[in-house]
Amino acid sequence: MTDNPTWVLRSTLTSPFGRKVRMAAAVLGLTERYRLVPADTLDEADTLRQQNPLGKLPCLLLADGTALYDSRVIIEFLQDEAGSDRLVPKSGRGRYTTLTRATLADGITDAALLMVYEGRFRDPATHSQRWLAHQRGKVMRGLAAFERETPDPARTDLVTIALACALGYLDWRKPVAWRADHPRAGGLRARDARSGAHGSGHDRARLRARLSRLAQAGGMARRSSAARRMARRLRQSRARVQRHQSAGGLTWRSTRQPSWPSRRSRS
Repeated sequence: MTDNPTWVLRSTLTSPFGRKVRMAAAVLGLTERYRLVPADTLDEADTLRQQNPLGKLPCLLLADGTALYDSRVIIEFLQDEAGSDRLVPKSGRGRYTTLTRATLADGITDAALLMVYEGRFRDPATHSQRWLAHQRGKVMRGLAAFERETPDPARTDLVTIALACALGYLDWRKPVAWRADHPRAGGLRARDARSGAHGSGHDRARLRARLSRLAQAGGMARRSSAARRMARRLRQSRARVQRHQSAGGLTWRSTRQPSWPSRRSRS
């Protein structure tokens, strides 16, 4: 890993859209070009709100301070930096069909997030079943479309990456029961698997290294709120990865190919 990464990625290990960017960077060979700096979207003091006025993840900070967001824009930038068209064709109808299908996968993730947020930010007595049904319909219609035209798991492009992140989030947060009605989408599998869907070994190593540097530099890491937050996120990430692996969810291999759920995964 380079000692001086060029960019800063404001995200978390559990953000599905942050994971999408990290997967794209890995496929394009740009993992060494950025360092991950966790952000808290609910913390009014977090500089994320100055970097992205919407306060959303992910956000990529360039060397000159320019901020790029959202994941779609960041991935276009990464592909341009890599001088590649591996993820999205540069031109022609293939470019627009790829972007459309990737947007469909992102829409599944967006709807799932809104369902999770309904439970997270509203009291149970105020949950809107109409709203939840509306979002559930988006998820199920999107999955039905991918069931009819399932991406080739041997091909790594923006569509397979976006769908991997969507399915990983559905398996992790479980806002809907989707596997029984979508065996083709759920049956896509990778050749190898090493680590959990919501945090690569590289990213956890980066957090550990940063926490260690804080402790060495300050000598009082226990008193540092930033250090405490990073330590707590690292512990949470480890627990989530362990739970996700035990559930047989999406995984990521050192070959940097998106990995798909096993047919033995539970519904």
